[in-house]
Amino acid sequence: MKFIIVILLTITVWAKGDFFSLYAENKDLNRSSFITSDYIASIYATYKNNRIEKIENKIIIPRVINFSKYLYKNVVNIENCETKKDLIAYSGVLFLLAGGDDELIIPDGYEELKNSIIEEYKLITEAKKVQKSPITHTIINYKKFSIKKRYNNSHIGTSYFRALTYAQYIPLKPKSKELLLQIISKSQTLNNLYRYIIHDLTLIGFDINKNENLFPQKAQVFKNIDTFNVGVFLETFKSSKNINRDILELKSFKDYDYKIVKTLIDNNHLTAAYGYFFQRKCHANKEEYNKTKFINTPSKINIEKNLKTILSVMIEDAYLISQNSIDSKVDSKMIDFLKKLRLISKKADLNKKLTYDDINFLYNLDYFFNKIIHTKSSMCKIKLNDKLSINLNKPTVIKIDNTVGGRYSLTKTNLEK
Repeated sequence: MKFIIVILLTITVWAKGDFFSLYAENKDLNRSSFITSDYIASIYATYKNNRIEKIENKIIIPRVINFSKYLYKNVVNIENCETKKDLIAYSGVLFLLAGGDDELIIPDGYEELKNSIIEEYKLITEAKKVQKSPITHTIINYKKFSIKKRYNNSHIGTSYFRALTYAQYIPLKPKSKELLLQIISKSQTLNNLYRYIIHDLTLIGFDINKNENLFPQKAQVFKNIDTFNVGVFLETFKSSKNINRDILELKSFKDYDYKIVKTLIDNNHLTAAYGYFFQRKCHANKEEYNKTKFINTPSKINIEKNLKTILSVMIEDAYLISQNSIDSKVDSKMIDFLKKLRLISKKADLNKKLTYDDINFLYNLDYFFNKIIHTKSSMCKIKLNDKLSINLNKPTVIKIDNTVGGRYSLTKTNLEK
């Protein structure tokens, strides 16, 4: 509770809508800036969301779409057997969800499956019911297929989301999955696509493998929490065995998110930890940002202490992103940006005087970042579970030693009626 009181006492005014606008306003008003851990966390979250979206759009989506279309064509050509019927139905729905250009041709002897496939496809695209599947005959929550905002702007985006979700959540019988994996392994094209997709999905945080599903799922850290506050958030990160295991393994972007949050907490940057975690979930909330300007005569500048370790973790993460992106030049520029920030942070921790170039760089962080990534984040709402959502609001403004900076501002909404 003491933590919340301190945050409330530092609030003076509301920022215009995002960190970049706040710090740009400082320059417009010739106001001295306080570079907070929250501002740096927001910059990094904006970069990471942008780069993962690029990886997904350019690499993962084409692979999932091509795999989903090609799988059906291989399934229908296997010899008749006990499980072929289940696999034709399963892969037929996947083919339609992926936006198959060709008409779905049902092989001779299996014509009765057509109505079930079409009915399943309709339930998925409507995404409104919880009922028994005409394909698997198990209860399915079809609301899972409601298109997320980040995918609903294009046909290929909606096709990808539905096909991915289907392969993640629609169960296969043990014999059916075993035969399906055999079919995949016998085709070089399918086998390569499948291996890459599993790697890609693991990398972006889908790492819960269930025996009955074809693709891995993503764990929900706060799925069963009824009430939520900063204390619950901090305790979860301190005590969760899964989070601590993932921090040790560091095999995905999600694992590095956990390490960044944990490092922020360990260095007492609590609102930055809280805000960064949820901003990383705001993939769809971004705006083009090309209005930055360089100010050559900065006023006094302050930078928050104890940022060196956090920036080191961000640099590690950016290297992982660069190894898996198409255009690693962007990531190299971001790594250089973070390294320069880390050098300045080391000076600040030692109470060394900052050079004119150091001050210029800090005062114009928005300008230098904008040269790397041309987007900024905006306010958003994140559904935590069926009971709660978290609202990422415009940052609150704080004044420290006659300098002005920003902190994350988050509120929660009860979804239960």
